[in-house]
Amino acid sequence: AAPSDVDEVDAFALISNKAKKKKRKSKREAVRISIASVPDKKEQSVALPVTASPKQSNLILDGDDAEECEGDLSFFSETHEAQHLDSAENHSSRMKIRLHVELQKLAEDKTEDIAKINAYLIAKWEERTDTLNKQVSKIRQDMLAKQNAQRAQLAEKHRTQQELDKRKIDEGRKWLIERQQQQLRQEAEQTGKSGNAIMEEWNNISTQLQTRHAFQLKQFEVKEATMKERSANDANAQTQILEAHHQKRTNEAEIFIQELTKNCQQRQKNLKATLNRLHEQRFEAKKREIQTTFSEP
Repeated sequence: AAPSDVDEVDAFALISNKAKKKKRKSKREAVRISIASVPDKKEQSVALPVTASPKQSNLILDGDDAEECEGDLSFFSETHEAQHLDSAENHSSRMKIRLHVELQKLAEDKTEDIAKINAYLIAKWEERTDTLNKQVSKIRQDMLAKQNAQRAQLAEKHRTQQELDKRKIDEGRKWLIERQQQQLRQEAEQTGKSGNAIMEEWNNISTQLQTRHAFQLKQFEVKEATMKERSANDANAQTQILEAHHQKRTNEAEIFIQELTKNCQQRQKNLKATLNRLHEQRFEAKKREIQTTFSEP
């Protein structure tokens, strides 16, 4: 039984999955993108040359000066709007780059998947056509063998009929000749009993018998020719009937072969359409997933 289109799609999926498992470890590695972040602002200590005492150099703050300094430094201890904008811009840039990279990888995978589908379709078509050609060859060979056997049977029937007709003709000719010879002997015997005086009469009777016998043989030959002609006509008519029957069966076989061919082509078209549809659905789903993952919230 021929495999269904569903089996063929499953077969392709199994082959494709096995190929992916073999390449998964060696081919695909996660693309790591490192983007330099904005360095944190840290307080840096500045070494100043000691040229005077702390009080002389005004490095030690008085009470009022300390309060004023603490008020100024409190600005850096809080996150302000500008810092938020820098962080959001960096995140958005990283997400856009990741989205571009993932979509580019997806496009490469899609091209590779299409190539696998086409290779599978080519192999499947070669398999289908090979099976179809074997079926067609068997149908035609079986039909030709059957027709030749029927022709041989008809020819044997005609040959047997011709032998039977020939035997009848030979037997009829033999019977006619023996009967004519018997008539001649009887006439000769009767004429011989009368003596030589009626020799002239015998000659006349003999001539008449020979003429009649020749006519009978001629009629027999006409009947023989008629019988042979009738036998030949019967054989020709039966041959024409048989050839017409063979032509009808040949036409039916060719119609069946055309149906097989169309069915083979249609199954190949259905398989191609199914694989392409599943291919588009699969990669559209992956594309949506990537866009959802790496799109800005």
